[in-house]
Amino acid sequence: MTTKADARKLTRLLLSRNPDLALVDRMIVVKPVHHLLRCIDLWRTSATHDFRPVRAIKGLCVPVNSFNLSFGNHIDRKKAPVWDKHVPGIDAEFAGQIEEEVLPALRSVRTFDDFAGYAGQNSFNHRYYEDDLPTKIIIDVARGDFTAAKQARRRLLKVPNMWSEWPNIPEEYDRSVRILCPLIASRNVQGLTALLQVWEAATVRKFKLDQLWTPTPFPLEIV
Repeated sequence: MTTKADARKLTRLLLSRNPDLALVDRMIVVKPVHHLLRCIDLWRTSATHDFRPVRAIKGLCVPVNSFNLSFGNHIDRKKAPVWDKHVPGIDAEFAGQIEEEVLPALRSVRTFDDFAGYAGQNSFNHRYYEDDLPTKIIIDVARGDFTAAKQARRRLLKVPNMWSEWPNIPEEYDRSVRILCPLIASRNVQGLTALLQVWEAATVRKFKLDQLWTPTPFPLEIV
């Protein structure tokens, strides 16, 4: 179990050596925060002493109900099977491994194009970006790539039943088809921009990123 106090203690060294990091509850966030959340989340476990760090990158304009592993992976400890907060020097070990293995990749993803490239080259929790159409179509719109967005729209409308196996997917599918697709079909840039702005602000509030987030125009607005 990892408390907020545990997270502050564990990350003090890492944050002191990396001024572009900030701690929000149990989440280590890479600054600046514009349209992407690049982070390491310290998941709780059922074991009293253990914690489980997860690295993830999320588009803030993609509505979410909770933090998940859609585009993230667990960070396995090199020196032992589990991360134990009571091990002497665990803060230094954690900081060193994060700096070496995780931060370079997180820092390299700064734009929606970077995110699409990063997500498209990896699998995350058995989920592939190209097949995660309810997410991909929103990122395509944010990038201002109407060709890709229309292709995703056609795929969504053809295969509605494939999403029924995932607990949260029906809602995501319905949102994309019912709200987003008509705006894509009519190339309604103003309507799409307003929708993404609302969704992004809601995600920022959900993850308590208000003090770190700087609203900026979407590429969609300046294409």
